[in-house]
Amino acid sequence: MKMIRKTLILILFVMISVASMVTGVFAWFIGSPGGFVEPISGDLETDMTIDIQIDQSEIFLGDRVRDLVYITDEDFQTVGFDFYGYGAILAVNLQNSGDQAMNAKLGLYAQSAPDYGIYAGVNSGFKYLVVDSPFSVTPLMWGFQQTSNMFDAMNAHNANGVLVPANSSSTAYIIIWGYYDGLPSGQKDIYHAVVYRMRMTLFG
Repeated sequence: MKMIRKTLILILFVMISVASMVTGVFAWFIGSPGGFVEPISGDLETDMTIDIQIDQSEIFLGDRVRDLVYITDEDFQTVGFDFYGYGAILAVNLQNSGDQAMNAKLGLYAQSAPDYGIYAGVNSGFKYLVVDSPFSVTPLMWGFQQTSNMFDAMNAHNANGVLVPANSSSTAYIIIWGYYDGLPSGQKDIYHAVVYRMRMTLFG
């Protein structure tokens, strides 16, 4: 009888722990009401540590990216545009505990958020770039602008992943911009209030 009681208490504890994790780890990406007034500092970071030995992981981000700046198609095509200054930066610490170097492939996706109604953000409302250093954003974006479709070039770059040497850790940086032209028509007048419930995926 005591064993059954202990087992029930343990099950209840695990259920409460899981419920706490599910309700406490959403990320909100909140648009800026004055997208072109001031460049944001782009200094958001997280202490997240991920072991990339797993084949795939899905993580609900627990940080907030505030003042996400929305830029347009014209901005993306403008040579010399300050992509670094207008980007929010999410830093992710990647730990490789294996004996071989691996590529960590990170992705960001907007989760369905019907409780936000018309303010629920969608994947087409933002763009992002995964880099091993924030200072490489400017030359990379210039190179993408020279291609026939810079968004395809950005996606191809993200698919390459970030190299993490064996038995060591590396920091990957996800640079995020709001994409005004990708917003649904009903959100273009309220872009500053759009909220994204985000999920990050990792392939090792």
